[in-house]
Amino acid sequence: MKEKNIIIEILKILGWMICGWILWLFIFAVFTPENEEISDFLNKVSLILGLLTGLITTIIIKYNKLNHLKQIILESKSNIKILSKKNTTLLEKANKVADKYMKHEKETQTKISENRSVKTSSQFQMIIENYPELKANESIMKLLSQIEQNENQTANSKMIYNENVTNYNTLINNFPVAVFKNIFNLKNIKYFEEEDIISDEELGI
Repeated sequence: MKEKNIIIEILKILGWMICGWILWLFIFAVFTPENEEISDFLNKVSLILGLLTGLITTIIIKYNKLNHLKQIILESKSNIKILSKKNTTLLEKANKVADKYMKHEKETQTKISENRSVKTSSQFQMIIENYPELKANESIMKLLSQIEQNENQTANSKMIYNENVTNYNTLINNFPVAVFKNIFNLKNIKYFEEEDIISDEELGI
């Protein structure tokens, strides 16, 4: 598969070089008197210029593609941060709701409950299922829906980010960009990874 991609890229470069050669031949033909043919010297010059034109065109196209991917990656990363902040705000509201009803539950001593921290929509939904009055509350169900939507958007943004990182890293490590990788100081971008939360054992609790 990799060899096939290299062959395709070589053919693309050759295509641009041929187009460049034809372009320079046309330019020289325009400035050559009508009764005269293009000299061998100009033919050779047009060939060299065509090769350079094709190579430069390829570099410009690849460089622009890399910049485009980089902008998408930066945008995705920004979206993840925004959604994460929104998720924190929504979960804070969910925890306030959970704390309120668990506190009331303890005061009435109908059950013995542990003080749990809501970290996901699934955890919040489990709490709601245990309290019919919460399930009947439209505002609380709306909050649950917003948390679920935000989690889905966050997951999609992370997928988009990692997909574009894959495309970017593949492009800079494949021919022909790999040849100029060090010249343009192109480096692999890290994938988005969830930070490991320190465990209770590590905290001694």
